[in-house]
Amino acid sequence: MAEPSIPIEENMRFQRATWKAERAGWVILTLIVAAALLGVFSNGYLSFTQIGDENGFGVSYERFQRKTVTTHLRVNLPADDDNEAHLRIGKSALDDYEIDSIDPRPVRAAADQSDLVFDFDAGSARKLTAFIALRPRRATIARFDLSTPGQKPLTLQALVYP
Repeated sequence: MAEPSIPIEENMRFQRATWKAERAGWVILTLIVAAALLGVFSNGYLSFTQIGDENGFGVSYERFQRKTVTTHLRVNLPADDDNEAHLRIGKSALDDYEIDSIDPRPVRAAADQSDLVFDFDAGSARKLTAFIALRPRRATIARFDLSTPGQKPLTLQALVYP
């Protein structure tokens, strides 16, 4: 018995273009899954970073944040001769974030024209680790400085998702 022939037009040029688009889609989806596994959209290897100097002043924080979720900074501060640690937070942080909490509580807090300044009692440890909880105000690429007397400012940069 002979095979029935069904007249179907083949457009190989269109078919090849469709195959290329399909492969491109698979590559894009694979890259999105890989980025998610590495922490671009949540916790993971790429999501946390730390910066600092050789004198003990440093900060660890999340690079990728959500507008509706509190983010945490872990700030290591050296103490001065009076066993106090000082932290200056740049004004641009106040434009992009609101401060939810600071632990330990500062013994003094002040504001000048551009920055917030916090003074902490470091005790006899000669260093202090402060935990600062911030809530992003908007989706943005946030950049702000943290500094302490006698040290070069540290510039934090984070991508805040909506």
